[in-house]
Amino acid sequence: MKAMVSTYVNGIDEAIALYQKAFDAELGYTIPSEEEDCKYYHAELDIYGLTLALAEAKYALEFYDSPTKEGVKVFSQTERIAGNTMQISFTYNKGDGSKIKHAYEVLRDGSVALVDIGAALGSSCVVDFIDKFGIRWFLIESVD
Repeated sequence: MKAMVSTYVNGIDEAIALYQKAFDAELGYTIPSEEEDCKYYHAELDIYGLTLALAEAKYALEFYDSPTKEGVKVFSQTERIAGNTMQISFTYNKGDGSKIKHAYEVLRDGSVALVDIGAALGSSCVVDFIDKFGIRWFLIESVD
């Protein structure tokens, strides 16, 4: 059995590249795309032992026989509710604040900070933000 966090983004290739850079993530299983505007339909990244599965939103439902054209349109539209259905959280080891700062610097363009990076909750480094793909991230340095 395998457990993972799955998300659908508009711009999978860019999301993969940014998450690899931010978290030194390893690219695992992929389903190549036949579309000109994206390399993958589906990709799995290993981020600190967590499998983050990404799918290209604009093509995701087209794999199934049953969705209506309207269903595909609603699912894949660019104006989607961001950051309110899931959050990916990483607790870094004490002294790894530089890794949090690096990840945030890579992902901050186009993001919305919910908690600005800095000391909070007894930690010397924490940040809570929604990236430009609509994924909510909570990164915190351990207090012990």
